[in-house]
Formats: sequence, structure tokens, C-alpha cells
Amino acid sequence: MAIENERIVKDVENGNVILKDLPLVVTHRCQIGDCLHCARGNPRPDVMEKDVVNALFAYFQDTESVSILGGEPALAPQTIEYVYDAMEKHNAFPQKRMVMVSNGVVFPAEVYEIIEAISSKTQTDIYIADDEFHDMQIEKKFGLTPKDIQNQMEAARKKYPTINFYRRTRRGASNAKILLAGHALANENILKEKGYDLIVPDNRVFFAAKQGNESTVLSLFTADACGNAIPCYISNDMVHTHSLGRIENGNIPQIIINNFEERQSGDMVVSMDWKKERLSAFKSTQNGDNGCGLENG
Repeated sequence: MAIENERIVKDVENGNVILKDLPLVVTHRCQIGDCLHCARGNPRPDVMEKDVVNALFAYFQDTESVSILGGEPALAPQTIEYVYDAMEKHNAFPQKRMVMVSNGVVFPAEVYEIIEAISSKTQTDIYIADDEFHDMQIEKKFGLTPKDIQNQMEAARKKYPTINFYRRTRRGASNAKILLAGHALANENILKEKGYDLIVPDNRVFFAAKQGNESTVLSLFTADACGNAIPCYISNDMVHTHSLGRIENGNIPQIIINNFEERQSGDMVVSMDWKKERLSAFKSTQNGDNGCGLENG
């Protein structure tokens, strides 16, 4: 669809943008892999490559927040190092904070050291999962209780005082929302019985642009371990079929512009019908799509 808002197009083309949040799915790897509520679905071997990381921070040099996600991001220390190096190279440390979300099973010292280095440039937060689904699988597979995970976190907090550590609690229906994708979709009835708030948003906005005083403000831009621009909460089974475009050096403005739709307000949005997406999830799983266009096996 042609975009008539010339100011937004020009800002995007010239990189004159402020990005509110840059979620990076640095890997599809996960040492647990089958938590009932996981919207990501089946683990994959993919990790985000260096050229993708460099392309992102070469363009998005003015961000408010960067989120390091997975899979389990602690299983991709090399990619986290790429993130630090690219931030340093392009002076692209986020203005407000960098967040990493983890299951808390294991953190190699090298991961802590990289995040500690980032903490000297911006606020850094590590969120450790705290819910019945992780509890069950972690104790079953690794013999670690919730108390063990808490003790590991407390030890890390003492050793790395410049990093903020939090438990990301999702216990009971009063404060727990779960997106119906991946394993959560397959276990919908079980989650309903447990009383969780199951979310099936229609036409969720993936990212939106509005004119600021001097720059265009983008709400969100999500990059996947496969090197695709994707909807933020998409499952691994849908990555290949729902890519908004492959991220390469210099092509991010075109990805953004190609996927914009103009609303009457003049703002630009990218959205998708989640009902269709859920159907595609089943199809891609049945067809053996392995996320980055690889075959299962």
C-alpha cells in the first residue's frame, strides 16, 4: 500500500527515528523446551547472527529500551556479545534500559560479564521466570527447586551489584496473562482450567509510527533469531511464514515502509489478524517448517 505521509517516509529512509523498544529474540534454543504456557513453542537451534545484530544497531541508534529474549538467551552468549559490541560501535546503548528475560536455570559467567559491561552504559535488568510451569519442568529435568533458583539469583546479585535482578511472577489468574500461541495454544484447555487469562488479540499492532517534533517515533521493531523482522509474540513454528522481511545491512527502512498501512489519523501501523496466524501455526507444524526454512530432523 502506498504511503502518503511523506514526512514519516522521509524520516524512516534517513534513519531519523526514535524507537521505543527493540525486542531481540537472540535464540530459539531452550534447555527446557516443553513448558505448557510457552508461546514460543518448540525449541530450534537458531541463533541471531552478527550481521543481523550490526544491521539493527547501525539503523536503530536512538532506542529507549532493548529486550533480550529467547528461547533461553543465556544459551547464546556469543550473540549477546555481538549486541554489546554493536551498541558500543554505533553508540547505540538504550536511553532507559536493557532487559533480559531468562528461565534462570544457568547463566555462564561470560553472559554476566557482558551484561555487567552494558550496565556501565545503561540500566540493565534480568527477569527470572517465577511460575508453576517452569517450576515443574526445571525440577523434573535439573533437580532444581524454586528456592534453588532464588538462591542462584541472590548469589548473582551480590557478585554483580550493577545488574538489577527480578523474579517475573506469573502465579494465579489475578496477574497472569498468557498468549495463545506455541505450546499455550496446544494446551489451551489445561490453561483455562487453571484459571489463566488467555489472550487472543485480533489485529494486534506490531509496530506503529507517529510524527514527533523532530523525529518519527516507532513503537516497536522485533528481530528474530532467524534474522527476520517479525511480530513480537510469534511462535517459532510461524517465524518463516510470518516474516515481515529478512534483515540485512541497509534494508530496515524498506522493511518498515513496505509493511506500513496508513490509518485515517495519518499514523502508520503494521498489524495482522491473529486468527489467521493461529491457523498458519498448525499448517507450518504439520508441514515440518523449522522456523528459518529448515526441515525438522
